[in-house]
Amino acid sequence: MKNPFFSLILGTMNRHLELEICLDSLLKQVFKQFEIVVVDQSNNSYTEDLLKLDKYKKLQIIYKRVTFKGLSKARNCAIKLAKGKYACLIDDDAAYDVNYLQEAYDFLKGKKDAILSGYIWNPIRQKALPDYAKAVNEQELSVRQIIRMCPSPGLIFPMTIFEQGIIFDELLGVGGEFGACEETDVVLQFLDQGIKIFYINKMRVIHPTIAHSFEVENASDMARIKNYARGMGALLKKDLIGRKNKRLLPILLEKQIKISIKIIGVLGKDKAEKAKIEWIGMKEGYHGYIV
Repeated sequence: MKNPFFSLILGTMNRHLELEICLDSLLKQVFKQFEIVVVDQSNNSYTEDLLKLDKYKKLQIIYKRVTFKGLSKARNCAIKLAKGKYACLIDDDAAYDVNYLQEAYDFLKGKKDAILSGYIWNPIRQKALPDYAKAVNEQELSVRQIIRMCPSPGLIFPMTIFEQGIIFDELLGVGGEFGACEETDVVLQFLDQGIKIFYINKMRVIHPTIAHSFEVENASDMARIKNYARGMGALLKKDLIGRKNKRLLPILLEKQIKISIKIIGVLGKDKAEKAKIEWIGMKEGYHGYIV
């Protein structure tokens, strides 16, 4: 395939079991005009060996083994290798519905540029984000909705803007100093270029695919909450001070009010403790991020 329409950007590290489920979902895609760019940060050969299985010979896979760590850095590396018109940020512990890429293609064909966000179902919690129930298919998303409805496994970006120099902030995201919000940061940069983002209900993603992934996260719940909050704090400072944009201020004020209510303890001791950690994380992220 000379000119894939989609390049699936896939950073992975020591998760070959999850990755196999992900790749099996890609084998079943109705739309076939895509490549997969795998940047492997593992400290073993399991991922590389997995990609050599006969069943994956039908997939167009670009593989690169690296020694650095960090999801944003892996994505930047993968984007440089990609040849598609659009970049899909699929996580190694996510699985696409068989029509995911077809639905995306049907919406994007003929359009100059757009960002797409899909519907993510969490099989462990047996629910999706509540905001999805309120959204209309093919709805253009507001900044508030972007913060709530755009986890990375369901995002598709036009490659043209990456070619103009927008990259993932390597201080943000898993493995970075501030452990979240790298994809939201990129979306906001795209919005500054006049590119709109749409919610496509029929673009369905399962995430996470293995209970073990969720259990590992849940085992360090407080650390995860703080890490995500540090990412949010850093993003707020980057957008407010660095880009001199006030669009996130209402969201910040709303979050402050909600955290304050929880800290008081009216919603229970457990939520109060988590709110305190979240508030500490946001302050650390805001004050620690250098613009």
